[in-house]
Amino acid sequence: MKKPKEREVIEVMKDAAHALKQCAPDDPTLGARPLMTRQAGVGSLGRPRFVQLFESRSGQMFREAKRIVPSACVSVGFGKPIKGAYSKILRSAVRVPDPFFALVDDWSVRRLAFDSDKIDLQSLETIETVQSFFRAMGAETANIHLGSANARAVERHLNAQLSANPRWLIQAAEVMVKATEADFDELKKTDLGL
Repeated sequence: MKKPKEREVIEVMKDAAHALKQCAPDDPTLGARPLMTRQAGVGSLGRPRFVQLFESRSGQMFREAKRIVPSACVSVGFGKPIKGAYSKILRSAVRVPDPFFALVDDWSVRRLAFDSDKIDLQSLETIETVQSFFRAMGAETANIHLGSANARAVERHLNAQLSANPRWLIQAAEVMVKATEADFDELKKTDLGL
């Protein structure tokens, strides 16, 4: 990964600021603090993220803009990038949409709540709790595919993968972990390293 030029970094920040502004409430008293970089969790390593604090008479709110990237399946050779895939998935998902989540150009914009917190896997003390946690994650993944016109095709494909190689998902995840860590190490050496 080559080191981005200062002009490229500024353009990325301008794009993020534009996406955040598009999703700001329509409030004449609204003001915005300067854009800040953010690093959170481990799921989006190597992806530029920016946050901005908006203030008005009605209160304060944080919004985050995160660059949209192709599915991990593309990285491990299971498919090709699909234009507008994220918006197609959101339109077809079988759940109530988040009113504070939007897609603007190549960015996903969402609210950051002061009271939200990630679940620390080490805090899951029993095997039942761990199984319940991963079952809920699987249900959300399945929820996305349930809205697909090809839900049965997805099921057939996954079953075929499992029959051909019971460890396919673990192997694909290991490849993706190595690629993500290498990308993140490269990103830390650049001006965009968060």
